[in-house]
Formats: sequence, structure tokens, C-alpha cells
Amino acid sequence: MENQKKSTTQINHYPETSYKVRFSDCDPFRHLNNARYLDYCLHAREEHLKQFYDVDLNLFAKQGAAWVISGHEIQYLRPVMLGEEIRIRTALLDFNLTSIWVEMSIWDQAGQELKAVLWTQFVPVSVLSGKKKEHTEEMMALFEQIKVVNEPDLESMNLTKRISQLLQKNNAIVEVSI
Repeated sequence: MENQKKSTTQINHYPETSYKVRFSDCDPFRHLNNARYLDYCLHAREEHLKQFYDVDLNLFAKQGAAWVISGHEIQYLRPVMLGEEIRIRTALLDFNLTSIWVEMSIWDQAGQELKAVLWTQFVPVSVLSGKKKEHTEEMMALFEQIKVVNEPDLESMNLTKRISQLLQKNNAIVEVSI
């Protein structure tokens, strides 16, 4: 897999994709089903990898490499409604030889109302053996290019603090509704 080298100034560290919420993804109250938040976010990240970083997960799978999810942390802040246009923003927060941490946030179409934030940890595995493996040098170099700069420090940050940071950074509106 060849990746074009891009300077850090050309890299979009927070790519976004717009979606319209479908009927089949909603509960009887016309809210996006909680489990579907994960699907929407993971689909968006896969699209962002391909579109913005020239990373095709299918090619890695054919080469015997994949990433599995080892954990999620999510906070639902506002309901996402049937037919609503939303934006999903993703970012690589951190990485090491055996894990990557990705943030995925759902916003209203204007990017002013934060709906949910998801942190996911991925672990590289061999498709052939099913065992954990280390990232290649090529992947580590790519991660270094696309990782967000100057935020957040995961060792001192939790998801609640990160949500406050995102809201301040984007002058966003949130009123937690359950």
C-alpha cells in the first residue's frame, strides 16, 4: 500500500462527512438508535481514511492486516432525529506500536450543536493468525502525519473534559437531554 507523502499543513486532521438519518436506523421515538451511532461513526472513519489519507482498509485485509476494536467510550448529548442532516468529524488522537485511539463526533449540519462523542481504541491484528501485531513503520509514519496536533493529552483527559474542550473550541451549543 503506497501513501502519498503530504506535509502536515496539507493534512486535514478533522475530516467531516455529512449524513442524512434514515428511518431504518431509528427507534420508535424517531431518534437514531444508540447502537447506530457507532455504525455511523465507524462508516465515516472508513470513508475519511480512504478519501483524505488514501488508506483502503480492504487492501490491508487482502494483505492479511486488520484492526479490531478493543474498546469504546461514548457520550450521547442530544438526540439525532429521523431525517436530520448531521456531520461526523473524526480524528486520530494518539497511537503507539500496538494501538490507535480515534475520536468521532456527531454534530448538527451547521456544526454548532454537538450530539455525541465517541472514543474508540483499535488494535492491529493479523487476519491469518488472529493475533495482535505491531504497526508497520509505514503506518507509524502515516499516523504521525495525521494525528491531531496539540490536543488532547489522553493521559490527562477524559471524555467529559474533552467534550467541554470541543464545545469551547467550536463555540458550540449543548444541552444534555436524555
